[in-house]
Amino acid sequence: MSDELEFIEDLADIIESLSPSDYVTTMDRDRPYGGQQPERAATEIKGITFRDLRDACVGACFESSGLPPSEWPTSLYDLPWDSMDPMAIFQNIGCEVERMMGIYPNVIPPLGVEEDS
Repeated sequence: MSDELEFIEDLADIIESLSPSDYVTTMDRDRPYGGQQPERAATEIKGITFRDLRDACVGACFESSGLPPSEWPTSLYDLPWDSMDPMAIFQNIGCEVERMMGIYPNVIPPLGVEEDS
């Protein structure tokens, strides 16, 4: 196996461990929070309704479509689903929820950088 192919397979394994794409793994509520900022993934959702969550999902789909907003279709069903990345949708759902919660971007500043007061 070439080094490049091995690298790609290793990278795919890392990405899968951070954001599983299979349903069985997502059912494990005790799995560790991964990623660059696990604190972000561990943030509890507060102050939004199920309707808000649905709206965040819809918005994330449009944001993940790759289309400029001026070309967004009028219906979610008309998005280019065959060329959309599900992981991008999941990442955008998180950003949309953070916006609704008033904490976007919910990131920890790098060491040595102080937060604004």
